[in-house]
Amino acid sequence: MAIRGWLGPLLLVALAFLATMHVPADTPARDAFHEGEYLSAWVLPFTAQQGVMPRLIHGGMDHIPARAVAAACDPARQIACIRWANAGITWLASILFLLAAWLIVQPLKPALAAAALLPAMSLVLFVNGSATNAVDLQQGAPAVRDLAVLGVLLPLIAWCRRQEGDRQAGPWLAPWLPAVAGAIAGLGWFWAYNRGTIALIAVVAVATAPLVLRRDVRGLLAAASGFALGLLVVEASGVYGSIAGNLDNLAYWGRHRDLYATTWDTPTWVLVAPAALLLAATLTASTILAWRSLRRGQMADAVIISLLSLVTLLYVAQTVARPDRPHLAWALCPVMLLVTALLVVVFRSSAPMSRPTIAVAIMTAVAVTFFYGHSGPARVALALVRSLAMPWRFTDM
Repeated sequence: MAIRGWLGPLLLVALAFLATMHVPADTPARDAFHEGEYLSAWVLPFTAQQGVMPRLIHGGMDHIPARAVAAACDPARQIACIRWANAGITWLASILFLLAAWLIVQPLKPALAAAALLPAMSLVLFVNGSATNAVDLQQGAPAVRDLAVLGVLLPLIAWCRRQEGDRQAGPWLAPWLPAVAGAIAGLGWFWAYNRGTIALIAVVAVATAPLVLRRDVRGLLAAASGFALGLLVVEASGVYGSIAGNLDNLAYWGRHRDLYATTWDTPTWVLVAPAALLLAATLTASTILAWRSLRRGQMADAVIISLLSLVTLLYVAQTVARPDRPHLAWALCPVMLLVTALLVVVFRSSAPMSRPTIAVAIMTAVAVTFFYGHSGPARVALALVRSLAMPWRFTDM
């Protein structure tokens, strides 16, 4: 029984590996701008000596992996090593994403859980699994920048699931889970400024839910304590530089979101249409099913759907300024988790939808993830095979 309980997560970890560890690290650079964003090993130490904070585009993800690699890797292999490090972080992000989906489907029987997991698995396969170079993988979905958001979603979803009473836990107990989420939000706020802010908002929203619904303040206090502890570690370690400097960077990009704005012409609308239609349908269904779950006393489902709807809207707000293919694929991360949560509610309903309707909904979500991938099924199949060969040449690093 114990082995069977671990089988699902282990298979998802393996799937994440096969979908990410397939792009060779020792190929020539094809995009100097986007690769250059990740190669700044000395930008923070150098500017710190001058008493200033560099104007980072993303946050700690721009320099922390590069600094770690610079300390551990052959100087002649720095670019290949950083590609390997970011591939590893993308693998970790994919694991967190798939495990979050796995937590969402826990109330279902194995066959229905597998069906509900298809949208999330297809995103990892069709976007990350079809990447053809290091930049595609670093900008995958999910990928490096999503670490903080996915890190807080896991304990928050687990906390919501505990409210169903199947683990001998009373309502809104296990306050250590929101404390963990708060700590991750504090530690990860400056990893990627935009995603870190979403992670913080998500923690505040879910930790406030028991206060509003049951007048229980323990979750909010635990989350606040965890967040404060995370920030203390950040300040003491100096891993991101000064907190004030990072807050200034965050405010700067908030004021200048238009620097990378895209013109909304006909090709842009054509590219956006599949994601926009799926988003509209998903949010409409979310509103209806969250309200029904709340009225039926299914608090966990209602809070999970509300949480993922909030995160989805925040991702979409960040995508509107640059609705190109990578940014649209990023926005699908919370959408696919939300679709999974909706399928759970539908499968658990006393009057479920017809099987053809559910099948069409699942296949539509899968088709949208395929649309925003980099290439077709043949490329994905090749990637899965190449991952087994591990073309990273560890011995040469």
